[in-house]
Amino acid sequence: MTFVAAIVLAGGGSARMGRAKPLLLLRGETLVARAARAARGGGAGVVFVVAGGPDETAREGVIREAGAAGADVIVNPGWREGISTSIRAGLAAVESDPRIDGVIYLAADQPFVEAEDVGRLISAWEAGAPIAAADYGNGEAGVPALFGRRYFSALDGLEGDEGARKIVASERAAARLVPMPSASIDVDTPDDRLRWGLR
Repeated sequence: MTFVAAIVLAGGGSARMGRAKPLLLLRGETLVARAARAARGGGAGVVFVVAGGPDETAREGVIREAGAAGADVIVNPGWREGISTSIRAGLAAVESDPRIDGVIYLAADQPFVEAEDVGRLISAWEAGAPIAAADYGNGEAGVPALFGRRYFSALDGLEGDEGARKIVASERAAARLVPMPSASIDVDTPDDRLRWGLR
């Protein structure tokens, strides 16, 4: 029986959106709560949310929403230095736990990733793939993505705005890609918010 930790990345500056993306609402639920729920419902044994960003009130909102969704919270003070700092902050919280066999990263701004998507990634990984990643269906692959312990050092070595997608691309031959059109939709701008019915 494997034990997977989920890390929800919700600590960016949301500069293009102009407001904290993790607190946007879809069908009455914040995006950060949706991501935490999907992770837990899909089979993650423990869920962490990495919070950050320039707005203290919004950051407190993310912390509150994550806690209400049953996730533990990590505040990343280095969020200005890029997404890699959130990846590393999440990893630091789990890598010393001997129960944890792998870590799955999710992005709070992918509103349509559901528990069944996470479950399919975990199943693909449990079948023997060292990496299981979402296949967006347009020739790209990335998060959500699950990495076994052998990749923890590579994740810890990311810098600046390098994300987990870089490792998926470099290890494409080893990765099991799971078709996941829902993951191709991320919300970065006010136009995206309106297009996908968020408020």
